[in-house]
Amino acid sequence: MAPPGRLVRLGVVLDARSPAGLAEEVRSASIDDLLGWVEQAQPQAERPLQLELAVAQTSVDRARTHHDEEQLVLQGLRRQLAEAGPWWWPGNRERRSDLKDRIAERQQLLTRLAERFRQAEEQVRELRPASQAALETWAADQRRVLDRAVAAAQELQRRHSGVDG
Repeated sequence: MAPPGRLVRLGVVLDARSPAGLAEEVRSASIDDLLGWVEQAQPQAERPLQLELAVAQTSVDRARTHHDEEQLVLQGLRRQLAEAGPWWWPGNRERRSDLKDRIAERQQLLTRLAERFRQAEEQVRELRPASQAALETWAADQRRVLDRAVAAAQELQRRHSGVDG
């Protein structure tokens, strides 16, 4: 949709009008207004909240990936601890202690990552309905803008034919 300042400058107010009301408005509009309505119908690239939703979904995906990677690291550390042998073997006491410390750190990290993942999923769940509603409103506004532009283009053509004819 065109920036709000542009809508004000063009004097365009988007609202639901009947085809008869739109036709009457088009017939009484100036050529500058009609040209403005046609210009306003240029394709609109950005849909509301779509970028925010995509960023939130990317955040969920990254949090999930990070959590899964850290889970694998934790499994590897636990396997190393299981394979380290008894603590009384030479050098094993320090190695086992180091592995236990690293396992504890990874478990804490996994807890924080799980919370971050949960928060990111919650944000996506909250954004999805708002994004859908905004998208539907945006699409309806786009249809109204395009309907108005088509009517304006037809009126311009009719006026041009009337001048030439």
